[in-house]
Amino acid sequence: MGHIVVLPPLMINKIAAGEVIERPASVVKELLENSIDAAATRIDLDIADGGVKLIRCTDDGAGMDADDLQLAFCQHATSKLPTEEDLFAIRTMGFRGEALASVGSIAQVRVRSRTPDAEGGHELAVAGGAFEPIRAIGCPVGTTVEVRNLFFNTPARRKFLKTTTTEVGHVVEQFARVALAYPAVHMTLVHNGTMLHELLPATDRRERIGDFFGSELADALLPVEMHDQTSSLTGLIAPPSHARSSRKWQYVFVNGRYVRDRLILHALRESYRGLLDQNRQPVAFLFLAMDPASVDVNVHPTKIEVRFADSSRIHSLVLSAVRGKLLSSDLAPSLADALGLDSPAAATPPRDIEEADRQHAVRQAMADFFKELPPIQGRFQFPKKVRSSEFVVRSKGGRTPSAMPPPPAFPNYEPRTTNYELAPQGRVMQIHNTYLVVEEEDAIVLIDQHALHERILYEQIRGRIADGTLESQRMLIPEPVDVTAAELALLEDCRPVLAKLGIEVTRFSPTSVAIQAFPSVLTKRSPAPFLRDFLDTVAAREQPPAAEDLLEELLAVTACHAAVKAGDPLTPEEITDLLARADELDTSQSCPHGRPTALRLKLTDLEKQFHRT
Repeated sequence: MGHIVVLPPLMINKIAAGEVIERPASVVKELLENSIDAAATRIDLDIADGGVKLIRCTDDGAGMDADDLQLAFCQHATSKLPTEEDLFAIRTMGFRGEALASVGSIAQVRVRSRTPDAEGGHELAVAGGAFEPIRAIGCPVGTTVEVRNLFFNTPARRKFLKTTTTEVGHVVEQFARVALAYPAVHMTLVHNGTMLHELLPATDRRERIGDFFGSELADALLPVEMHDQTSSLTGLIAPPSHARSSRKWQYVFVNGRYVRDRLILHALRESYRGLLDQNRQPVAFLFLAMDPASVDVNVHPTKIEVRFADSSRIHSLVLSAVRGKLLSSDLAPSLADALGLDSPAAATPPRDIEEADRQHAVRQAMADFFKELPPIQGRFQFPKKVRSSEFVVRSKGGRTPSAMPPPPAFPNYEPRTTNYELAPQGRVMQIHNTYLVVEEEDAIVLIDQHALHERILYEQIRGRIADGTLESQRMLIPEPVDVTAAELALLEDCRPVLAKLGIEVTRFSPTSVAIQAFPSVLTKRSPAPFLRDFLDTVAAREQPPAAEDLLEELLAVTACHAAVKAGDPLTPEEITDLLARADELDTSQSCPHGRPTALRLKLTDLEKQFHRT
């Protein structure tokens, strides 16, 4: 007897569920997409315990009759592919016909539906793949799907779910993706009886963006629009001053479907070239409409990836639209930005774009060269003392060294507007306001000033927390910060760790929090960008970090915000202070994120480059 057998339908559906249904948010995605395909004008989503206990989706769409309802939970049954040719020109959100069958195999599902021309509706119940007889009921036009006890018959899958807070965050994200793409649909989201979102129909996507991400960001967005022969791109992009530390603020939609496409994201990043710090990410909401026959959406079971027939044209369309908008807009930062009261990493965009591109190319070439050098192994002995006479200083403003203001004390370094150039005759010099060059007997050591200062502050702050001497000060005027529902839930989990650093955050409104207290080490930095970067960092992790890991993340973000930045000019006294503090550390070869603080170029290698050996 052979070993190959045909799997039973229930086993097939459970396997399919493993591909499509990863967590409650996966069910939410499928149900919301079905409601959109049914031309619903209102969708109400109600969940309990993060969606594990209950997911109820109600819409006023086209509904189903008894015959359709019976087939809806059969494997690969769909109303969205009338002919084979339609598979290559998808115009609907769903089409594979496997989602409901998968959900019905791993949950207890009850569906009530009624079509507009019917006097009454019908109800179908499915539990673990077992069907109950359909019965006639009274119900409004549309469809209600209740999914209870997700993974009740697959406990091995259920144990991989995260905390309720995490699962709610994933549900809100799926809800937001549909709401952003279809602003004309009235949508509500309730969790455990609490209204998280009630979104009235809107004609402007900016309103929907404000509902999820706050009015501060929504008001700053720049509209983009461009068309070619077969495609059109519309959307809203943020100026460089509103960049974030992760890509999760980049929303791309193709024919109303949220996608993660490397081609488009690369074009978006290239659009900001020369205008944005390389460690920051653009914020953008892009909506691409095109002939369905020119894009394949059947690349991935969850339909989050697509393939374009003419990828280079799409890349060019996005790049031209976004880059053109940025270059034609007044990107001068606000007064708060200029005074360093906003995100410290959001640099002032240069006026001369060609010069900015040239500088970017030079910096990138230098960075690539530095990457090839071996990081210093072990502990590098920084110079304990560098006398001011060992520097030759030229001031662009015409000032002499004796006219320099006294250096500010680290760690509360405040960048100056005067740019001092250090001539290469001394033992230490600063180049490109980013790197320090230190002379050794047999080598040249290149130091990343931001990475080194970041390590210094990280060790100092960690030590102060350990001995209970880290100072915090209450803010005279609490600073409000717009947050999403997922971020609000995340803050609740992070509150004890934030308190260790002297950060006190309270609920201010349904969509914002207020920072009441902030550590003294960050007095020169704005609390709002700090909190946003911290939330982005934690949210980007695959699973919620343990308390000690969360504290490490917080310390790293704190040190990064308080440290001098690439592009900050330093006086000789400041460089002396920085190197002296570094010499006191037990560990100084890398920053808290693992990047090397110093690289060594041996003279023998240098002589080879100049053919001196």
